[in-house]
Amino acid sequence: MEELKEQSKAEFAFLSSYYDSSLVSWFFKPFYKRIAEEVQRLPRRRILGIGCDTATLEILLTRSFPDSMIIGLDLSRSMLEQARKKSAGLTNISFIEGDAENLPFPSESFEVVRCSHSFHHYPNQKKALSEMHRVLAPKGTLLLADGLKDNFLGRCWFFLVERIFEPGVLHFSSRALHEKMAATGLSNISVKKLMFAYGIIRAHKI
Repeated sequence: MEELKEQSKAEFAFLSSYYDSSLVSWFFKPFYKRIAEEVQRLPRRRILGIGCDTATLEILLTRSFPDSMIIGLDLSRSMLEQARKKSAGLTNISFIEGDAENLPFPSESFEVVRCSHSFHHYPNQKKALSEMHRVLAPKGTLLLADGLKDNFLGRCWFFLVERIFEPGVLHFSSRALHEKMAATGLSNISVKKLMFAYGIIRAHKI
């Protein structure tokens, strides 16, 4: 498991200097817009972004919701260096280097936790979901965006991703993710499909 984390650190250290101009960053922008729209409807005094990369979404949330406090967490120090440069001058955002499987926050700290396109990188996904549940405040909301093996195209695409492009990552169907979230105690779980094999899963803490 630690080997996969070190692999991710090395991958994103390499990507960090040009990540914002990459096709990957461009591809994620519609998801960021949808997540911001979801957050707008929620109590949001404190928002945690897990796997925040260079903080494009966190900065969008910071500017959209100036009364909220946004914290971005990432395993990659290089990504966080870029995030801090981009967010210079913004007062309601901060960053911390950390592991999604061992979140460095007290329980019930956040009204909203978002995780966008990084969940498949986590070696112990069950532990990561348990940590997201732990740091959510009662009636808090988890918004998780990722690839979904819900159709033939999705299964074919993520077979290639997992075997060739990013060996070691793991994607699921929305049904499998629903079951994993429910096992942690999350409830009222729903999915909004985007594009051919992606979606945003929304879940709540009772």
